[in-house]
Amino acid sequence: MQHLFPSKTGKPKSKIVEPLRDSPSAARDEARYRVALYTGVFRQIRAGLLTTPEQVKDAMRGPGEPDLALVRGGTPPGRRAD
Repeated sequence: MQHLFPSKTGKPKSKIVEPLRDSPSAARDEARYRVALYTGVFRQIRAGLLTTPEQVKDAMRGPGEPDLALVRGGTPPGRRAD
């Protein structure tokens, strides 16, 4: 699984380490969010749904805004086109 998490030099990372926040309570919240996000990503890897570093990188971004190119008419669901 390590080959799916390359470092900046392209070598596999032995562990994922990233700075969180300055505030301890904010850091705990961020850590909980990341554990949940990464757990989902690891499940997808084990299921064979994510097979390239690019797919993993996209999945690690977490949920975001819908891709307007994929939404009919370019308007997100729930919003009116003006």
